[in-house]
Amino acid sequence: MRSPLRSITRLLPVAAAFAILTPGPALAQIGGAINKAKQKATEAAVPAKPAEQGCTTPQFDKDVIELTAERIDRVIKGVQAMRAETGPGGKSAAQMRDQAAAAFEERDKLLQGKEDQAARYTDAENAWQSCRSEVLDSLHRQHGPEAQQRLMQMAAGQDASALQAVMDAQTAAVNAMAQGDTIAYNKHMSAYWKAMGIDYAKDTAAADRTCKKPVKPAWLVRADSLGPLGNKLLDDARALETRAAAKGAETAGMGQQQFAMAQERIAAYVGSDGGPGSRWCYSAKEREALNAKMKELKALKLQ
Repeated sequence: MRSPLRSITRLLPVAAAFAILTPGPALAQIGGAINKAKQKATEAAVPAKPAEQGCTTPQFDKDVIELTAERIDRVIKGVQAMRAETGPGGKSAAQMRDQAAAAFEERDKLLQGKEDQAARYTDAENAWQSCRSEVLDSLHRQHGPEAQQRLMQMAAGQDASALQAVMDAQTAAVNAMAQGDTIAYNKHMSAYWKAMGIDYAKDTAAADRTCKKPVKPAWLVRADSLGPLGNKLLDDARALETRAAAKGAETAGMGQQQFAMAQERIAAYVGSDGGPGSRWCYSAKEREALNAKMKELKALKLQ
């Protein structure tokens, strides 16, 4: 096999002779053609401007609208109005979500390794509630004849308001029980027995004397409060996001879906500096408008 170096060396005299025999202008033309070819290859590999990269034939519809300079300005105002909306205590949706996550994390740490203790307390609380219900049921049965006599007196006296009060309290208590609302159930039962002439508070005190309520550990009290707190924060965050999105779209003079899609397309363009990494297409008019607002849009931090 011949050495490449030896082959090049053998060709050098021929190249030198060709240079001597070829007029000067011809050499200049050859050099110019080579330089143009190199430049063309470089341009093909790396477009001169990011705005020239990527898809340029977007499909617009009722939700995906063309991002003109005027519409971009409206989106900016809409985003600013959206961010001005706050929740309880002036908190943003992001802050409330962070607080919810912190609440859940604290709850999990408090419960970690204490599953058996929590289970024992739950068993003790269930036993207390069962005992209490049995005592109250027994007392209520004892009040049966007295309550029946009271109803008969109401009916005989045609006391419609008293009878209505009994029925309303009973219905409310049944509904509260169906919803698992113990506090509301006790409240309505108290009103029911009061309407029947029975001292419900006295029965409750008797039940509490007979059945001793277990003391709930402080760490479990805290842990049990953190779950509802986290859920409330998430609910508030979702409500704020819904309200803020509506406010932003209204300020931008767009439908909510139009406003959301416009934000997403702008964020994708700014995030890729107009490069081909974005999955969206942008028209030449959009690219021009977006590039003109690039500094302001980057400061908006839509992502």
